[in-house]
Amino acid sequence: PEKCWDPAGLTKGKDDETLRYYRAAELKHGRVAMLACLGWFHQAAGWHPIGDAAVRSDISDDPLIAAQQLPLAGWLQILFTIMSL
Repeated sequence: PEKCWDPAGLTKGKDDETLRYYRAAELKHGRVAMLACLGWFHQAAGWHPIGDAAVRSDISDDPLIAAQQLPLAGWLQILFTIMSL
């Protein structure tokens, strides 16, 4: 891949298979980041009926405060989901 725009020089010395892997990883990470932003906006909008029912109380609309209100089981579910990706 000598004829591509690469100002940081990340493609130097890489074969095509490695570059395909990097492109696939970039797509995957981009999609996960978009889902994370969607979840943040969803929480900040104040609509979280499943979360309210799971905690059996009202959850804050501020995502940072809501993270503090999350029980340990919720954090373990998040950790397990991240590890399985």
